[in-house]
Amino acid sequence: MSSKPTQEYVYQHITRILHEQFDLDPSSMTRETDLRADLDIDSIDAVNILIELKSLTSKKSRH
Repeated sequence: MSSKPTQEYVYQHITRILHEQFDLDPSSMTRETDLRADLDIDSIDAVNILIELKSLTSKKSRH
């Protein structure tokens, strides 16, 4: 990867994933939205989101 993704790019990617996988309205989400409390995203769903996001960074996720 030639450059590090910006926070805005990552945020937009997360909202796209949430919309595609969970049919959530991106306009209803903010950076302060809590995945568990506000969107009822469980740990398995969170892992799936992490796998999708891993492609954005050269860092390896810690298990």
